[in-house]
Amino acid sequence: GNNPVGASTPELRGRSLSGQQTMADPAARLPEAESDREFLTKAVRFMRERTGDMPGLVAWKLVRLWNPFPELQSPAQRWIATITLLPVFVFFGIGLVMAYLSRDLRIVPVLIPILAVTLTGAIYWADARIRAPADPLILLVAAYGFESLLVRVRASHRAGRLLL
Repeated sequence: GNNPVGASTPELRGRSLSGQQTMADPAARLPEAESDREFLTKAVRFMRERTGDMPGLVAWKLVRLWNPFPELQSPAQRWIATITLLPVFVFFGIGLVMAYLSRDLRIVPVLIPILAVTLTGAIYWADARIRAPADPLILLVAAYGFESLLVRVRASHRAGRLLL
């Protein structure tokens, strides 16, 4: 329940509250069931009072979940992550488009867990570690996109048309 409340703070957009911030809330000192009930009450109150802000907060969470420029400790880690994530996300998008264009329904069971993880991130909190359970499937769709693009390029070369 504390995540929507914390998301109203500009520097926390799309993030969850840290454990330290959560523990500062008096509700955190209650027994777990009471604490959960209190945080739920606060979250529902927040959503009712700031209904107009909710689409923007959810959008920020999705941006954070799929961010190819993660906030990591060192610049080298950030660069390595970005250099790795950008092509994966590009080929993931290509894979989605190619599956749609070819009406390949085999991709649907692969997309269900990705969608579930995305919705979980949009509702609760969003971070690369929340996306991690879907990463193997994201890589599978990205490989599908890469292979589909490769097949089209090869076919265009054989036909005498240069696609790339």
